[in-house]
Amino acid sequence: MINHFKTFPFCLMVIFGISPVLMGFSTVSISQHSHKLNSQQISLQFPSGTDRGAPLTTGGGGTRGTGSNCLNTKEGELSLNSLTPNYSNVATTASATPTFYYYLPANSASLGEFVIVDLNQNPIYQTTFKLPAQSGIMKIKAVPKIPLSPDQYYQWSLKIICDSKHRDKDIVLEGNLEYQKINEAALPSSNLLEKAKFYAKQGIWLEALDSAAQVRSTSPADWTELLQSVNLKEMISQPFVECCQSSNNANNSTFSSLIDSSEKPF
Repeated sequence: MINHFKTFPFCLMVIFGISPVLMGFSTVSISQHSHKLNSQQISLQFPSGTDRGAPLTTGGGGTRGTGSNCLNTKEGELSLNSLTPNYSNVATTASATPTFYYYLPANSASLGEFVIVDLNQNPIYQTTFKLPAQSGIMKIKAVPKIPLSPDQYYQWSLKIICDSKHRDKDIVLEGNLEYQKINEAALPSSNLLEKAKFYAKQGIWLEALDSAAQVRSTSPADWTELLQSVNLKEMISQPFVECCQSSNNANNSTFSSLIDSSEKPF
């Protein structure tokens, strides 16, 4: 015997055209939709755990040198640092010409030097350039003469030359670089923010950072989110500074500034 009381609500839904999903599962549907929207709002975060055990550099992966008097930093102020996840000095790249970002304090140094070597200390790239005197974030685009090899580690060093006649006084910041191949066919063609998201999902730090930096003025929230996701919140509001003009034209390329030096920090 058919239980007419059980079938009655269903009949009402059919008669009035009410979907069973709206009657019985509307809460679940709304919840799933809300979760989807929240996921879309998390626009640009870098995954944790991307350091796969990079080898230590000869300098221990940090700053060394005796010429600290040419960096005009006071207690509590930001010091020379690389913009790498958690200040680890470990960077991943998918580019044959990677772009590095560093925070430079106010200084009285005359020159800077940037070097990339392989793990056998064979030179891959080297350039010297004039440093800006003011503090801020500078970028260095490397154009290695020897192609980087996939899934290989390299060592980079940024040297602040305090006294060109006494190089033992250089302040040296050191770290590691890993070159990884990616599926370039999946890379968004033009939108820099979409490129930043793509690289971040792939665990490619330098290109994620470079893409986000280029749209910082128009998408400051995404720049903020990316840096916060890797504990670089102190760098969020730092201005970009014009750098780095090579002083050795025989061996190096000329680098253009990321932005006009008149840009104001947010």
